[in-house]
Amino acid sequence: AARDMLLKSAEIWTKPGYKSKSDPDYHIDEEIDAIYRKIRTIPDIKITLAGVWLWVEGDTKPHKEVFRSLGFQWAYKKKAWAWRPA
Repeated sequence: AARDMLLKSAEIWTKPGYKSKSDPDYHIDEEIDAIYRKIRTIPDIKITLAGVWLWVEGDTKPHKEVFRSLGFQWAYKKKAWAWRPA
């Protein structure tokens, strides 16, 4: 259900105006879905989609290297990991 909601929320980002200028076949929804699939099985975390940002809260410390390797950054004030497209 969470994946379906994520993909539905990301539908607006697949419009031609949201494609990367350097890669005309790039769609943000595919990138978000790929990241979501890699982190969805991590226990005790909460994943939130806000626009094209993914926020991860909860017991993330044991998995910080996973988040770093996926391009997440630690948001100190929010005490959460954040990912957004480049």
